[in-house]
Amino acid sequence: MSTYFVAFAFIIWTLALWRHVSRRAAFISDPDRRLPSPLWHVPVASSHGDHNDPMTTPTNVSRTVESLLSLRVGDLPGYTGWARPVGTLSPYFRQVSDAHGRPTRTIVTVGRVWTVRVACTGHVRCFRPQRAILDVRAYGPSVVAGMVVPSRVRRAYDPSNTTASHDTIPGYYDVQIVFPDAGVYHVEVVLAFSNAPAWNEFPLAGPEPDYEGYLLPDFPLTVVVDPVELVSEDPTTHASQDNRPVCTNADLLETSPTSAIIKGRWRVSDKVQDRRLVEDAYEIDHSPSNISRTGYEQGVNSLGITMAFEYQKCKLATVHQSKRILMVPKTKDWYILFVGDSNMRAQHLTFQSWHGRDRNQYPQSGYISTAKGLAKQLPQIREKLSALKKHATNRTEFYVLFNAGLHDIARLCSRKWSHERFNNGDTRPCVEQYRQHLGELINGIKDLSPKLAVLQTTIAGWPKWGNFGFAWPPSQGQPLPFHSSTCQSFNEIAWEEATKADISVMDAYWLTVPRPDHRQVDNENAIGKHMVHVGPEIHSVMQRKWISLIEIALGNDNPVM
Repeated sequence: MSTYFVAFAFIIWTLALWRHVSRRAAFISDPDRRLPSPLWHVPVASSHGDHNDPMTTPTNVSRTVESLLSLRVGDLPGYTGWARPVGTLSPYFRQVSDAHGRPTRTIVTVGRVWTVRVACTGHVRCFRPQRAILDVRAYGPSVVAGMVVPSRVRRAYDPSNTTASHDTIPGYYDVQIVFPDAGVYHVEVVLAFSNAPAWNEFPLAGPEPDYEGYLLPDFPLTVVVDPVELVSEDPTTHASQDNRPVCTNADLLETSPTSAIIKGRWRVSDKVQDRRLVEDAYEIDHSPSNISRTGYEQGVNSLGITMAFEYQKCKLATVHQSKRILMVPKTKDWYILFVGDSNMRAQHLTFQSWHGRDRNQYPQSGYISTAKGLAKQLPQIREKLSALKKHATNRTEFYVLFNAGLHDIARLCSRKWSHERFNNGDTRPCVEQYRQHLGELINGIKDLSPKLAVLQTTIAGWPKWGNFGFAWPPSQGQPLPFHSSTCQSFNEIAWEEATKADISVMDAYWLTVPRPDHRQVDNENAIGKHMVHVGPEIHSVMQRKWISLIEIALGNDNPVM
């Protein structure tokens, strides 16, 4: 009896093995079998009509590798638990037609500016002089930020007015996004503050408004982005035909405070729940060794999503290529100087970790802190810059990357640090103080006569929507000015001061706005650090940008890339 049982079991096992091997062979040999049903269809450009016509119907579809990695509603966190006020104008907002009476377009073309108009109506607070602040992002094959501008209508003809042709509409806002990749995107528009004072009114004498963070009605809105050209049926086309040139100064440096927004994006590179490389999912190892703090910070053990930053028109140096750039033969003694807050300190540490501390092979580097703000730190910063200049020789070449913003916003604009302002006796608006102090910092850096000096814009600090991984106090609001929009306004001032001093500007703000999910992680996940410290993927991108600028400044005719 046992012999028959063993034989029967052997036959069943053989059949099961044959079925598994045959299915596996077909799975490997046929790429289409490796692709599940498409999460979305990419509409192919039609030869008839305008792609921006909301009535246009896609005439064909194509499945791509990117479709498997496209983010769906719910893949990224939204509201993450802070205490928020119920006195919000969010329910009074609606999508409305544009100035020409046209409805919002939901089928658009890659690379074109898409606009959705939202309006606050039905409440007296909608028409106050204070403006609303909106958080905007779109996610699908990639994650991108959007801009918000006051809606404008053409002014009636007035022969006495020869300067302005349009008027703004109180309570109306245009949300503008440029979609960089074909696919399905989900647009979120979140009301951060219903009635925010102007920045030149800070620090406020009275209470500061608290962050609201309510998703507007009619959102998230789904938008289908049509490719410009016919999408190839070959799922490897995007990877195999990437002939983009190496990034140059035109790509890495900015020509306006907003020029970076359309240069690059965070493309989804992997999703744990959409991996199809292993047919039998239960074979994946789920041992505790697969969970780590590093994995949590990088998205593998948290959201299950990883992203990579890509420029639209060029290729950024990889980490390996960046290390090789630093090893090129040198006719001068390089000194790579980082000046800024704790984020800049982290960039310096990243720089050191890439090349170690061998000064015979790699350049010397240093860091000067702007912690506690320029109003307090400028004397010490000047002393350290003077010491560097004093010890420099005729072979020394300085390369300086600097920033000031987050600590200045906190110290100069908020009620939390008002005691420090009382001590220095400066009662001017915080934006005026910042402008003066930043100008003094720029002058000190220029006094070094650096080979290259670059102002890095302030990151998008204090993001509330889309953040996760720490505990908010349940009875404490999150006040303005601790919000990313403050950083944007300060960056506009920094841009003006850098331009006057003929200093180049490298973006960090638009790089970080779409990634509130990617922040520093530590064992305590303290709110303060989590709000102002970005994660390692962003530090890597900023470091590679900076090293590429150094190589360009050297005039290397044979770049390592």
